[in-house]
Amino acid sequence: MFSPARNDRISTTQKNRGIALLVMLGIILIAFTASIIGRLSINSIEQKNNTKTVAALVQARDAIMGFALTQTSNPQPPGTLPCPDTDGDGMSNTAPVGGCVSLQGLVPFVTLGLAVTVGGIITPPQPPLWYVIPIGYGGNAVAAFIPRNSSRTSALLLNGQPMAFIVIAPGKPLGGQNPITTPLSPAINFIEPPNGVNPYTNYNDLADATHNDKLLGMPVGTFWTTVEGRVLAEVRDLLNTYNTNCHIYPWAVPYAPSVSNNSVVNTFEGRVPLGVALPSGWGTACPAPYVASNAATALPLWLTPHWGNMLYYKICPPNLQSPPAPAIANCLDLNGDGVFNDARVIVMAPGIALGATVPSQIPRVPGTIKNYFEGTNNVSGDNNFTQLRPLNHTATFNDLIFIVP
Repeated sequence: MFSPARNDRISTTQKNRGIALLVMLGIILIAFTASIIGRLSINSIEQKNNTKTVAALVQARDAIMGFALTQTSNPQPPGTLPCPDTDGDGMSNTAPVGGCVSLQGLVPFVTLGLAVTVGGIITPPQPPLWYVIPIGYGGNAVAAFIPRNSSRTSALLLNGQPMAFIVIAPGKPLGGQNPITTPLSPAINFIEPPNGVNPYTNYNDLADATHNDKLLGMPVGTFWTTVEGRVLAEVRDLLNTYNTNCHIYPWAVPYAPSVSNNSVVNTFEGRVPLGVALPSGWGTACPAPYVASNAATALPLWLTPHWGNMLYYKICPPNLQSPPAPAIANCLDLNGDGVFNDARVIVMAPGIALGATVPSQIPRVPGTIKNYFEGTNNVSGDNNFTQLRPLNHTATFNDLIFIVP
């Protein structure tokens, strides 16, 4: 027999079960949502930290490059890198006899003028940035530097590629790492092996369960091309001032095996005269019939010992002229179109030595043009030159040409 009261009890029970199920579903949804939000928050934090780390690496790289470009002394010419900080005080640590105390240490943020925070750039809880250079690229004595006239090789490798320097941002401590900066604990407490292990030559940008450091390197070719651009700009300005004051360009040095850096009269191509310039010496009054009241600009002391064999120089004849003689006509073709009107004077630098050219530029032989320049740039006596803009350096070409106004 049908009972309304019993039916009401069943209906109530079912409603209660439905409500309980909805509550449980709500709890599950809340937990799931919280988990997703938590993961998104963690990912967001990690993404922000990664962004900050990359920005810090770039900032350090640019500051180190800026340091190298602004050195202007004979012990520290352009291309000299700051030494790593080996004691955590933010200062570049040079050795008493030249060179660096160590090829690896912290980024010297005080020397570089970077923000004075923990490690120079990255704030807690992240550890400071580390920094490594090749032998011969930093220090405070001429003998400690890699000669600017050499092949400019680098034994420092990142993923197998030669580097001028590497900046390293250690990740969170792994395993038994205990990073302490005061006093500076061993590199292994910051950087996972094989990175940071003496000899400081082979580095890899690994990312796995046992490696979380981030590395940013400056390729050696890019480094020297940038330094050469800074040097060529100064040489260009020196030659231009010489001509402005004396109404003549100095004669070139014959491009031949020789220790001389002195001008030879009626020499229109060769090396830049970084010794005795003719007809007017560097820093001396222009002789008659030139503007005797003016003087040719003096050479920087760092230029001759480090760049003597490197810089090629070409002048369109005739060079000898006195006011009001007409200006030298353009005679150089820089784009291969056969029209020789692109420039009247150029200076050229060869970049790093290339092994893929014919013949190989390794080792370099001073005064042998094919051991320094490529293609049309290594042919003596013609007016054809290759100037790539923008730079498109390859394994077979890396010359850099500046036009002298």
